[in-house]
Amino acid sequence: MIKEHINAEINSGALKLFERRKEELEFILQQKKQVIVQEINERTSYNVAIRKAFEENYIKGRHWLAEYIAEADKACDSKISHYLQTKKHPAPSAAKAVQEAKAEKRALLKQVKFLEYQIKSYKEYFPFLEEFEEEIVNEHIDFITENTSDIIDNIDRAALYLSKEEYQKLSTEKRNQLALDRYIERTKEK
Repeated sequence: MIKEHINAEINSGALKLFERRKEELEFILQQKKQVIVQEINERTSYNVAIRKAFEENYIKGRHWLAEYIAEADKACDSKISHYLQTKKHPAPSAAKAVQEAKAEKRALLKQVKFLEYQIKSYKEYFPFLEEFEEEIVNEHIDFITENTSDIIDNIDRAALYLSKEEYQKLSTEKRNQLALDRYIERTKEK
């Protein structure tokens, strides 16, 4: 009889412990569900805002797209930071450094992506800019910002395919021939 009573108490205690643990797990599960639902709602509203921005104005849309790419990159950095904080031997200072670098990287990535899309748009709307791209980067021509249409009209097109030194040293005939050869070579590559 004592044995039965002890077994009944053990079973009752185990049942209570099981019920308490079940309630704790249900509470944790409910909290995680709320976090997931909140993330889904945030992402949905974010996507709606992106669509709206693109519908209103392409430049606004490009800002949103650049920001979206930066946010996607943020997820990777957040995982690293979280790992550093929760690993067996936590590294809170390293996690903080990762978070700071992450914020700076996100801002720079957002700016880079926006500028990249802006340049692509310029090239799309003004395809002749691609002809000058290499020369602008290599600074073969001194561009003056006053009246660029007059400058472009008065540029010797041979200068687009020659360095400053080549342009100055060669005679007009040799200069034009070298420029023509480079022009033909460039069009073959495309």
